[in-house]
Amino acid sequence: MGEVATLTREAGHYMALVDGSKNPDVAAFLKACGTLVFAQREPGMASSRREAFAHAKEILLELPHIHQGRRIVFWTEEKPYIVEKIPAIIEPLLCGSAEACIAKRSQSSFRTWPWFQAESEQGANAAYNEATGRNSDPMHGPVAVLIEFADVLINCYPERYGVLPFAAGYIQHFALMEMMASGCIVADSEPLDVIYPPLQKMKEETALLDAMLEKRRQQKEELSESYRIAARTLGINSTT
Repeated sequence: MGEVATLTREAGHYMALVDGSKNPDVAAFLKACGTLVFAQREPGMASSRREAFAHAKEILLELPHIHQGRRIVFWTEEKPYIVEKIPAIIEPLLCGSAEACIAKRSQSSFRTWPWFQAESEQGANAAYNEATGRNSDPMHGPVAVLIEFADVLINCYPERYGVLPFAAGYIQHFALMEMMASGCIVADSEPLDVIYPPLQKMKEETALLDAMLEKRRQQKEELSESYRIAARTLGINSTT
């Protein structure tokens, strides 16, 4: 995460991170990289993401200057390559054509992902797109949302409408589905040419293979079913 923090700072963005490690050295390192670090208050992935979105909103509201008249909450996992792609991802928000945007990989980018992850993520994407009538790549992860809709992220509890427990941690997926259901325009970025970190790929395809296979299996199965549940419950369908 240190590389992401450094690149983010160098690009002129603010980065907020919720730290659940309980290790002061981790927080100190990230702060030295320019990150605004906050201790996690409630356990679990879903809680940490809601807390991160809340802190991001607070930070944005305090900024004296905003980019092209817009305050934007941007979410990403530990993906150093995504920082240089931020301008392309937030473009629909800056030009006023959307309230949120999902970062979409090009088809050639999938060839750089671990084979099992590319397979599972494309499978989950297919379930999402069948349920919503879109052609999106939610499994990539990064999303951008105008600050006016940050509360949708902060108050997203997908389990309330039947989303499975594991899947409910992926707050940004379901918050954007809630935005769609309320009539907001959620755009997809232009296909981005990105490369999965080679060293990370090598580790996941060798020493970590068994654990990663199980993680991706569970992720695909539970998210695919949860996308269908959410779309049905929220009133999104294949003609939306």
